[in-house]
Amino acid sequence: MGKILQVNAEAFEEERLANVGLLAGYDGELIGPSGVLSWALSVYDLTAGSTTTPVFALLNQNPALVLFPQLVLDGFWDYDDEGYNFLHILDMAAASIQGGRNYRLEYVFTTSAYGPVTMAIQLRVREVMSL
Repeated sequence: MGKILQVNAEAFEEERLANVGLLAGYDGELIGPSGVLSWALSVYDLTAGSTTTPVFALLNQNPALVLFPQLVLDGFWDYDDEGYNFLHILDMAAASIQGGRNYRLEYVFTTSAYGPVTMAIQLRVREVMSL
């Protein structure tokens, strides 16, 4: 079984949220698109108490859409000098994500070597004030 990585994030509603990360095995070996059979995203509205039924989901997705075979170091990444190999741009409006609420985003990667690996993001969404 793979490991679970959880991070906390904050964003404004109506934004496109860039989720980046490093997907690697227990041995530190990079897990690229060829090591992942598929990935899925489930979004849960924690403010509404929804922890079992997602308000949005992407299932059985192509790994090449979000994973790179090598590390990338650019403006999306400032965590370290090594880089990331996972990038997913989420349109929060299309995913039914609203301001003033808290969500849990769960990415599950079905890997050939480690089984399922989960990346969870606790997301606080702030409202955009209009005049």
